[in-house]
Amino acid sequence: MSTTGIWAVVPVKNFERAKTRLAGSLPPTRRRQFCRAMLCDTLKALRDAPSLGGIVVVTNDPDAIDIARSYGADVLNDPNESGPSAAVSLGAQWLAKIESCTGMFAVMADTPLVTADELQSVLTNHGPAPAVTLIPARDGIGTNAAICSPTNVIALCFDGKSFPLHRKLAKMRGAEVNIVRMASFGLDIDTAEDLSAFLATPSNTLAAKELAADADVLTEISA
Repeated sequence: MSTTGIWAVVPVKNFERAKTRLAGSLPPTRRRQFCRAMLCDTLKALRDAPSLGGIVVVTNDPDAIDIARSYGADVLNDPNESGPSAAVSLGAQWLAKIESCTGMFAVMADTPLVTADELQSVLTNHGPAPAVTLIPARDGIGTNAAICSPTNVIALCFDGKSFPLHRKLAKMRGAEVNIVRMASFGLDIDTAEDLSAFLATPSNTLAAKELAADADVLTEISA
């Protein structure tokens, strides 16, 4: 990692309480393991993106902390776990203390299909400050990732419907706005429908292997 000065911020909900909307598709133990696998896939892609300045994971989950450190990420404690928007805001405040940090790449931990090459492409095409790059969810309403240069150029919100707001705020701040539509980043896995779409996409991810380890779960999801 080195050149851009842009750091990734990855908010991670406690695995015990994560992805409750998948409860009808995955039993609790399998759901926790799936969340761990998605985080590993996300962090591996970020670690392997050559021009990223660093990674900070915002969480209070002990397993997530261990995983983050195993991928060379810094860890910021999220004691109140107020949601991804608040966690990203904590990350932005932490990055503001790093003199060499020129921007923040907020990335959700439930987009396991994204690759290092795709991340590098997004970083390369991000404009000079003030600039905002937005990567919408596949429904075109939510935001799954965003780069802000400087880190506080706009306040990021991740509530499933923030893409139009982010675009509006960036324009109001006079920032260059870059919209990147990417299938891998667009597929965040929150619902049974998302899970089916993920399984229908061939990949060598740990998340896919985790699901493949349980044939009964796969059969039920695909039914």
